[in-house]
Amino acid sequence: MSFDFIHQPSSGFEEPGDSAIATYEYDKHQRKMPFLTEYPSLSWRTDPQDSLSDWTINIKNMVDNNVTTYHVHKNFLGAGSRRSDYFDRLFKLSQQVEELKTCRSNISFRGAATVNAIPEMLDHIYTGQCNFSSSNAAALRYLANYFAIPTLHVAVGKFMECDLCPATAQVYLADAEPFSDVTVVE
Repeated sequence: MSFDFIHQPSSGFEEPGDSAIATYEYDKHQRKMPFLTEYPSLSWRTDPQDSLSDWTINIKNMVDNNVTTYHVHKNFLGAGSRRSDYFDRLFKLSQQVEELKTCRSNISFRGAATVNAIPEMLDHIYTGQCNFSSSNAAALRYLANYFAIPTLHVAVGKFMECDLCPATAQVYLADAEPFSDVTVVE
C-alpha cells in the first residue's frame, strides 16, 4: 500500500465554501479528502483579530456625530481590480502622513445616506458584489467619486441607467443634489 499525496493548489476561483483539496492514491483508486481546514473568505465583516485587519476607517456622520468603525485590509483597499485610488495613493505616501502612522482614516460625511452606503462600497471592493437600489445609488456614486473607485462608478452608473424611470428620476434628482452631482442632475 502506498499513499502519494499531491497538493492541488488553490486557483483563487473557488466557489464560496470550497477549499484546497489533497488527492491521495490508494490501490490505484482516486479519493479526495480535505487537505486544509476551511476558512471563510477574507472580509471586512470578519472579526478584526481573526482577519488580521491592518487598517481602520472611522466614518463620522456630521449630522448626529455618530462614528462607525470598519476594520479593513490595505491590500483590498489599495490593490486589485476594484481598489480605491484614494487609498492606493495614500498607502504609497511617505510615513510622514498621520494616517499612515496610526493605520487609521477618520472621514466625515454629512448625512445618513452616505454613511449607510459604506458597507455596500466595501462589499464591492472586497467581492465585486453590491446591492444597488434606487435609495442608495446616488450615495454610492458619490462614494465612488470620493474614494476614486472606477469599477464602482461604472457599476452604479449602469444600475442607474437601467433603473431610470419617471419615479426613480425624482429620487435620483433629490438624492444627487446634496452631493452636488451635476451629471445626475443634468
